[in-house]
Amino acid sequence: MAQRSASRLLDLDPVDHPDKHDEEMGKCYEEFLINTGAMSTNELHAYVHDTAAVRATMLALLYSVLTDRTKADSDFELLRVSNRDNYGTILRELEHLIESPYFPRMKSDVRRQLFWMVDRLTAANVAGVETLHLQLLRQIPGGDISQSTATLCKLLLDLCETHRTWVEGRTRVLHAYVYIFLRTIADHKSASLRELQQSEIALIIKLLRHNWLSCCAMGRDLIRALQDVSKIPEIASLWEDILNRPQSLHKSFDGMLSILQTQTPPELLRFRLTPQMEMSLRWIFDKLTASNYQRNLEWFVKRWLSSPATEHFYADVIRYIVAGWYPSNELLQSNKVPRYAIIGTLFTYIKSHVTAANVKLSLFLDWLFFADDSNIMLIEPAMLLMERSIKYHPYITGMLVEFLRFAVDEYHPTLSGHIMKCVGTGMKNLLRKGVIKRLTTIYNYPTIDDVTKRQLMDMFASSLDFTSNSRQPTPQQGEPSLHILNEDNAMTDVAYMSSETKANSRATTPAAPEGEDQELDEYLYGTDTMIEENHVVLDTTAGDQIMTDVNTLSGINDSPHIEFDRDTMETPDVHTPSIHTPDPSRKSEEMDAASTHDLSADKISDFEEDEDSDDDVDGREQNQQSFWMFADLLPRFQDASRTIKTACVNNDIDEIQAHSYMCKKNLREILNIYLKMAIPAKNLVPNLAKYIRDGSCSKYVNSGKSENDQFTLDQEETVQVETMDAMDLLFVTIWSLWDSESQRKKMVDFISCVMHLSRRGGKHLVGMRWWSFFSRVLQAEHLSIAPLFPAISESICEVYQSIILSNPDLSPDSMNEEDANELRCKQYLAKDLMSLQDSDLLAVQQVTPIIFKFLPRLSVGNKEIIRILISSLLPDKISVLSSQLSCKYLKVFGSEDLGPIIIESLSWETFEQIVFWRLLQAEIGTCADKVDSLMDAIATENILEIPEIPELLIALPTIITSIPPNPSAIRHLMSMLPEVTSISRNIISTVVEILDRWKGRYLEDLQDGVTGSLKELISAIKSDPNDAVIKVGEHISTIFVYWWKLQMTPDENFWTGSLLSQLITLGDLVNSDLPPAWRADASKKSKKRQSIAVFSDSE
Repeated sequence: MAQRSASRLLDLDPVDHPDKHDEEMGKCYEEFLINTGAMSTNELHAYVHDTAAVRATMLALLYSVLTDRTKADSDFELLRVSNRDNYGTILRELEHLIESPYFPRMKSDVRRQLFWMVDRLTAANVAGVETLHLQLLRQIPGGDISQSTATLCKLLLDLCETHRTWVEGRTRVLHAYVYIFLRTIADHKSASLRELQQSEIALIIKLLRHNWLSCCAMGRDLIRALQDVSKIPEIASLWEDILNRPQSLHKSFDGMLSILQTQTPPELLRFRLTPQMEMSLRWIFDKLTASNYQRNLEWFVKRWLSSPATEHFYADVIRYIVAGWYPSNELLQSNKVPRYAIIGTLFTYIKSHVTAANVKLSLFLDWLFFADDSNIMLIEPAMLLMERSIKYHPYITGMLVEFLRFAVDEYHPTLSGHIMKCVGTGMKNLLRKGVIKRLTTIYNYPTIDDVTKRQLMDMFASSLDFTSNSRQPTPQQGEPSLHILNEDNAMTDVAYMSSETKANSRATTPAAPEGEDQELDEYLYGTDTMIEENHVVLDTTAGDQIMTDVNTLSGINDSPHIEFDRDTMETPDVHTPSIHTPDPSRKSEEMDAASTHDLSADKISDFEEDEDSDDDVDGREQNQQSFWMFADLLPRFQDASRTIKTACVNNDIDEIQAHSYMCKKNLREILNIYLKMAIPAKNLVPNLAKYIRDGSCSKYVNSGKSENDQFTLDQEETVQVETMDAMDLLFVTIWSLWDSESQRKKMVDFISCVMHLSRRGGKHLVGMRWWSFFSRVLQAEHLSIAPLFPAISESICEVYQSIILSNPDLSPDSMNEEDANELRCKQYLAKDLMSLQDSDLLAVQQVTPIIFKFLPRLSVGNKEIIRILISSLLPDKISVLSSQLSCKYLKVFGSEDLGPIIIESLSWETFEQIVFWRLLQAEIGTCADKVDSLMDAIATENILEIPEIPELLIALPTIITSIPPNPSAIRHLMSMLPEVTSISRNIISTVVEILDRWKGRYLEDLQDGVTGSLKELISAIKSDPNDAVIKVGEHISTIFVYWWKLQMTPDENFWTGSLLSQLITLGDLVNSDLPPAWRADASKKSKKRQSIAVFSDSE
């Protein structure tokens, strides 16, 4: 392959795809040099004049200007005197270069020449040059303080200063310069960029003061941008004039309210995002559903929002989502991810209190000044985020309501009455246009606190209709509606007619919460739907998890499960969003006190107590007087557990830690007495099970391992370690008794009772925690137990199974005891591993190979567990597991029918499918019977008839050719071909690749196998020419014809006369078009064989 010439415009790596405009301009430039190299100046002018209408000449001259500064003046003069389209060609090519994803990779000298070119075109007042200014401004990434971006800002500043009169005469360009540089001032606060910042400030002051009335049309985001930098001394005086001396800026300017009532043009908000940023966000909104957007959004955040300098850029991204772009009617009616879900997820990445305040202001800014003629889409995301957080995260709803209420009073105190009216108007429009059905659903929700209710009443008293049923019923068939835009951009209600559309509704308020125990289990294990369907867990860079169910985000009955970090969502100092701040400390202290929440405040909402939470446990408790040997240990343990639960709800960390110690200390003494006395676990544990669970709830408040997470296997140390809880103490105790069979059996009975008494709806807490705990025990580096690893692993698996079976459930009458026990263990194991996957992927990677090794009856061939394993594997663990499968150390797929799991795997993500086939290849490769079984499963399930199966087709050649082409393998390969009229090119190519690989390694075996199979097929067609066998014959003929044509010189050792004769016979039977060379070669080789035979006879 010819080596690619280096680009003179861009700094590209060898692996980068070339830019087509760069390549085209380079070729035009080279041809121009060849044609004009020996010309004099006059001849050159004449040549350019004669070829001015030729696009290649214009591109060559532009390329020369950009790459050769010494000739720039003369080449631009040639462009000026010869251009015939008012520089249209030049402008289009410059636009391509600026909009290109490779613009940041443009060489510094070329970039300066590009600005030199824009400077010349601006000076010439060329029509359309405004677009170049706007595109260049968009290429400034928010929060990027690199030298390259600083240079870009400096070049734009110089360009604007040079042509300030021209800029001031063009409103769009003026607004873009003002808005972009107002936002970049905050980026350039470091000492190294102070000079650049001062230049930006000076330019902004001049542009605003000289063009104030024109800039007022920028709308309320002008005020937001000025507010963020209003503490800078040079801008402070301008800010003071806006607030207190408005007519000093312009005699027609009557105050800030006129600006705040003006909506910011969406185009202006888009200018703050680079074209690549906007393209990435639009891809998420346009293409991804609520179940699969997280990975793309995480990539977006890591790419553009991950550094500390980008914190304040979050507000601009939120403003773009809220007011810079609106979803179309099609998107609103589809199951694509809604805007509020993206906004809620972005909140989780924010670490700064000030940034969180600015982001919330960006979300609510349009609501503060909403009018009847305003677009409802400006406030829809904020309303839906509040409404959809109500079920699982009432704290989020309360925090947003609290911020909105505070902003009404403090954003601009002199306008608080007007803002209150606008906020109320917004709510009335939300209700009238169907964004939410009724506000009383939120107001009367059981988890909403009194403070939030009071704030809702203050703001929306006229919208709270207490005469109707405040709790929204579950929608019935055909009943739900969704707000969408009509042609006038107004919201309308549209009734759903199909179940598919119904499933995509996002406007229905969630149903009331169920009991405390069920909510706890829903958090630990997810809802039944989440377990049975696609439950996605995304680890964010902030260390939290966003748990999003397909049905909760896009469904009708549930709300999105979005979990927020305290640091991201805590209400910050209020002088940040307040325009007037005469005494910010008073209100700031009040708000900080009201919003002191930890991460636990989100997750612990599922642990909120209700009146009936203890009824089922109390009904099972034994008379504690019969346990005289425990003295007051039982009530002390129960009281400590209750206190922990209450402290988790109230986010009292000190109280949690103090009573966690008391809880574990009392439980340890209870266990010591239990192990010494002849007390049946089934009598004692009903007094403890619920409290062990409640005493362990703080583990889920702070799920995941922190840097300070400690681990020990000593009972006394476990009591002292703050990050270990009551459940950990149970497992440490059984570990300490591992060598004592009788004592271990007692703990198995105890833990088994806890498991069965701490569950709801068949979902358990103990199993998931068991595997989480022992994944850490099995870290050989920690305990130096590597030589004992297999024995310990096997023992852990056996004890787990014993715990499940020690307290048997009712089994179906039709099943014998052994089958019923196996079924129960499979169900428990799958649910426990699903829950473990939600909380600790590394633990899943640690324990699943052990489970496949030592619990093969429960795991091998189990589709659910295989999916859990594959979706949890990190790339560095795949090779390890593959080697174990290849060496037959363990099995994952087993000898079960592979058809169902192959079909199910086709709906998995691409990476998961690749891992699936890698592991399957490692396990069954080189095993002829297993490979035959695979091909038989593909044939039986007609899998090759399924369109778009690239991962399968990539893997098949390697797996199938790992065995010799015996007759059985050839027959199975032919039987895999789909019974369709036309076979796809991909399948043909895959089969040809298999045959060609076999030919290179097993030539004679392949000849014999193919010859035998062709004879059988020809015989079958002749004896019973039905459609199915004829289609197979057509496909086989097509495959061999394609294989023949691909070979430059067919291998005569394989393509023998006998084989060609059979292929000709087959082709004639099924009426296939055969290569003419086949008949000629077959005849020639047949005559050759006859002559050899005659010669042999004569001898």
